[in-house]
Amino acid sequence: MMKNFFKEPLLHFLLLSFLLFIAFDFLNPEETESKVVEISAGRVAQLQQRFQKISQRPPSVEETEALVRNYALDEIYNREARALGLDKNDSVVKKRLRQKMEFMLQDTIPQQTERDELDAFFRQNQGKYRVESRFSFEQAYVSLDRDHTELKGLVEQLKTVAASGEKPLGDDSLIPTTVNSASESEIARKFGQRFLNELLALKKNSSWQGPVQSGLGLHFVKINSFEEGLLPALDTVHDKVLNDWKYQKSSEARLTFENELLQRYDVRVEAAQ
Repeated sequence: MMKNFFKEPLLHFLLLSFLLFIAFDFLNPEETESKVVEISAGRVAQLQQRFQKISQRPPSVEETEALVRNYALDEIYNREARALGLDKNDSVVKKRLRQKMEFMLQDTIPQQTERDELDAFFRQNQGKYRVESRFSFEQAYVSLDRDHTELKGLVEQLKTVAASGEKPLGDDSLIPTTVNSASESEIARKFGQRFLNELLALKKNSSWQGPVQSGLGLHFVKINSFEEGLLPALDTVHDKVLNDWKYQKSSEARLTFENELLQRYDVRVEAAQ
């Protein structure tokens, strides 16, 4: 019977609790002030507001008492755990404390700026806000999988056909022969950046031109329509520009803060054996 008694999980829990309290009292023999948990009226109101937001009604007296009790226990558990050193070398705790420091730093970043500064930021980063050009075109594909002499002769023949206004007859492939209203980035993804650069340099008319090279091979191209890209007015993209400005300021502030922190400490890295 005694053997079964010592196997009881409840007994194990009670013994562990007893040992924890002894350890805490041993580690903190004189800390009487830490036994006081101050809960302001403002904090109680905050707990009640959070309850009401979730439950769509104000808490009763009993529920408010339960909220306050739980908040007090959170604080007490935190103090007890820290006193026992349970927060030491804990990557989760470290990450959470770093996040709280970063949130505090974030609160120092201004949420608005002068129009002149935002306008300067907009001009410096206008590539991010530019509306891309769009193309609709046809293409005739020429594979590079042939010897140099044969490829050169075929290209010259297709150039002559293109100059006459006829469609060059390319090789069969899975590449689409017609592309409609594709943006610059879409074309670059399908055909590669080199193809896009050469496409932008072509005359924007409906004649066959080329060859234009891509990572896939050569292409004779007929541009059916072209919509010139443009930089929108700042007012039309104001919110995005402001958010990007705040993100940049936040990144700069964090980098400055981290550099200052590193200067306060002597970071020593043990060399590998």
